[in-house]
Amino acid sequence: MAFDTENGNYDGILQSDVYEAYEAYARAHPEVVWVACWAHVRRRFFEAQSEKPKAVRVALELARRRQKHFARPLDWLDRLDQALRERYLLNHWKPLTAHVRYERTRLDNNLIEQAIRPSGKRIGCLSAITYSLVVSCQRHGKDPQAYLADVLRRLPVMTNQDDMTELMPDNWQPT
Repeated sequence: MAFDTENGNYDGILQSDVYEAYEAYARAHPEVVWVACWAHVRRRFFEAQSEKPKAVRVALELARRRQKHFARPLDWLDRLDQALRERYLLNHWKPLTAHVRYERTRLDNNLIEQAIRPSGKRIGCLSAITYSLVVSCQRHGKDPQAYLADVLRRLPVMTNQDDMTELMPDNWQPT
């Protein structure tokens, strides 16, 4: 798992919901293994509960199982899903079942989504600033990871009276 600072590509496991940008990235980068979020699958089954409550109850029980019980119920869930005609699961079967090969993945993204939801606007702003710094480093031929690590070590001992221009990506030199 690595981030190539030269061309901005990531290789490793990309764990996400099924937002099409993640799917497109994984499709364009064969070195990336995309694993999808099962929380969204569960939501779809909850929505279908009024149509076929018994089948949905079984599907939810199978979807609830965690990693050590994950592989065997997938076959049952696949058959049940085809009977229910739940397109979401069928359309994303490959990234949803990729978890079987990677023990360190989580079956859902709920912890991350809950962590960023309360402060979404603030997180969005901070993410934009971080992204801008990373892109600026790349444009100036600097390693974004080294840059951020170095700047984050320097900042706590600095004050607003200090000259910050040396911390700008175009001026930055590692210490």
